[in-house]
Amino acid sequence: MVDVLVSGAVVRTGHHVLTHLATIKVAIETAGGLARLPLMWPAGPLTVRRPLGDGKVDVWRFHLDKPQAWESFVLQAGDAVIVQWHVADSEQDAAPNPTHIE
Repeated sequence: MVDVLVSGAVVRTGHHVLTHLATIKVAIETAGGLARLPLMWPAGPLTVRRPLGDGKVDVWRFHLDKPQAWESFVLQAGDAVIVQWHVADSEQDAAPNPTHIE
């Protein structure tokens, strides 16, 4: 079992225990999928931070629009997956369908 933190543009942020293959895709699915709100939706970079000790971390950045690059990335216990939000400037820039996506 792998305990990871998933935060940002997901339905249920927080610690999630992955009981089978621990990939970014599985972590996001376990967190309820990607979230969409009327003026906010997932976009841009997806970041994985892995603590190394002594205040050091490894960081990987992926672009959400290229799932083949990040879906199968294997996570380790203690990793944090951060999904970036895009925030619209106004109602005119709002997302057309404010629901969560999987």
